[in-house]
Parts: sequence; structure tokens; C-alpha cells
Amino acid sequence: MKKERSGKLSLLFIYMGLVITGVDFFSTLKGWEICPFEGCKLAFASSYSSLLGVPLTVWGVAFFLVAFFLWFFPKKWLFFWSALGLGASLYFLYLQRFVLGKMCIMCMAVEFLVFLLFLSAFTSVSFWCLFSVVALAFLGLHTAYTWAPYQDKTCFGTEEMKLLCKYYTTGGKGPGEAAFFFSLGCPACSRVLPLVREWSLKRGVRVVLREVRIHKEEDKAFYFFSLLKGGMDPWEALTQVEESKAVPRVDLDKREKSAVLRLLDFNERILNSLGIDGVPVLLVVEGGRVEGRQGIEGIRSLVAPPKGEERGSAERDRGYVDLNSGGTEGGSLFVSPGGVCTPRGCD
Repeated sequence: MKKERSGKLSLLFIYMGLVITGVDFFSTLKGWEICPFEGCKLAFASSYSSLLGVPLTVWGVAFFLVAFFLWFFPKKWLFFWSALGLGASLYFLYLQRFVLGKMCIMCMAVEFLVFLLFLSAFTSVSFWCLFSVVALAFLGLHTAYTWAPYQDKTCFGTEEMKLLCKYYTTGGKGPGEAAFFFSLGCPACSRVLPLVREWSLKRGVRVVLREVRIHKEEDKAFYFFSLLKGGMDPWEALTQVEESKAVPRVDLDKREKSAVLRLLDFNERILNSLGIDGVPVLLVVEGGRVEGRQGIEGIRSLVAPPKGEERGSAERDRGYVDLNSGGTEGGSLFVSPGGVCTPRGCD
């Protein structure tokens, strides 16, 4: 009787898992947001939302489908399968807690169901046998995420967020905020830097400095971060790096270097999401509207427009791209035909 009840519980948890993962998979295909919490958004937007190029929602559906198939076989088969799922769940909890820094409610619901399935299918095995199966799943996932040659390693978690807010964001108490995308190997960025700096200081605009790697200038990026870490003003640090003929060797630990590189990759992803691959780019958020310019002349028209010409004037439709930024009234981005640096070269 006890054995029959356990089997029914396992089947119930399998059905519940199929429903949750199925709904999650369907909502992903439709682009729906069924989990409005920040942890869910961060988890779904991170590189950890897929494994070996396959979305985790697909892996979740597959896990419970295999569990349903194994339910018709001896109990020990389902137990070992659920033990593998338990190891995977522990790894995903580790990612949420210590890498992303936010807990995903939808993910935790699936992980809790896997744990309940493990308990309902529990059968007597040696401790070391069970430990080996759980550890195999945990370490196997870590290996897949770490060594997979085509796995996107860009992940923006709490460590990168702390770096961005503490070091790469300038002061400013004005009504607007801005993001300045630049590369330390970009001549156009060097030329436009004084304009952006003067504009931000004069208007009190809080600027987030989003560095990207156009020509793989990692050494300059580490030098820039070392100056910020030492307490130098972001604008002064950026100017010093731009004017340095030789990049000195800096003392950063492996963890800091890794976080800086992930942050640079994430900045590049944001830039690419706007449909552009060249810097400099300045985005300004003010009054619920986003305006942006690319290139020297584009940014100059935004921060220092000629007298009589309103910033963001609609007369010059050519080169503008509509932006649809969540939480704003939309906006526009002027993509300059020149004065930019891309991976293909600078002009």
C-alpha cells in the first residue's frame, strides 16, 4: 500500500513538473513574461538560460518526460534519474545564489518539484552511491557551462553590477541619466570624450561608462579598472588611460579580471541589441524618453547642438532608428555614417 502511494505521488510531481516547464517553454516561444520578478528576468537573460545551445526550458520538459517514461519501470530507475535531477537543481541554486545573486521563482518551483520527486521515488541505496550520482550531475553541469566551446560565457550578475555601480558610474544629481559606450582603442571616442564630460558636469548628468572591446584591448581595460579601484574619478581615469602611451602592469586578481571581462562582454551585448556595432555611442534618458547618438558629429549634435536647433530635432530623419525601451515612452537613436570605430576598422 505504501509503495503504491509513493508511485502515485511521483506521478503527481511529474505531471506538475510537465505543466510548469511546458507553460514556461510555451511562454518563451511567445515572448510572454509569466514571472515578473527581477530574479526571473535576470536568470532568463543570462547565458545560463541555455545549456549546450539548448534553452533550459527544453531540458526541463525533457527531464519530466523521461521521468514519466521511467515511472513504468522498476522504482530504482526513477530514483536514480531524480537523483541526477537533484544534482542539477543544486547547481542551478548555486548559480542563482552565488553567481547571479538573485533567486528565480520559476526556477525554484521546478527545482522544488525535482526534490519532491526524488523523495517520493526514494529507495534504499548506499550513501556513496547516491552521493556519486548527485555529484556527477552537479560537476557535469559545471563542466558543460565552463568548457563548452560554443557556450556564451557572458553573464551579468551581482559582482558585475557592483563593479558597474561603484566604479563605472559618475556622479550627478540632474534630472537625466546617460550611458556612454566607448572603447579604449577608439580614436573617435578620445575626440568626443571632452564633449561628453563637459556636458555631464555642466548639467549634472549621471553617466554610466560602458566600455566595450572593439579591438581586444584587455590590458587597457584592466588598467582603467585599476585606476577606478584606486579611487580616481571616472572621467580623470578615462582621460589618463586615453593619454597613456604605454599601459603599465596592474595588480588585479583572477576574479577581478574575469568580472571585468564579463562586464565588457555584457556591454557589447547591450550595444548589439540596439542594432549597432560601433562606438562612441551616447544614450540619454530624460523625461521618460531615450535619445541616442553614434559617432563624433552625432554625439556633438546631442550634447552641444547649434543655437536654434533643438536637441533631438526630428528634421533629420535620415540615420535615426526607433528605440522601444521598457518603462519609457520610446525614443530614437541616430546612427552616424562616420566618425565611429567598429571591429572592421575606424574612420
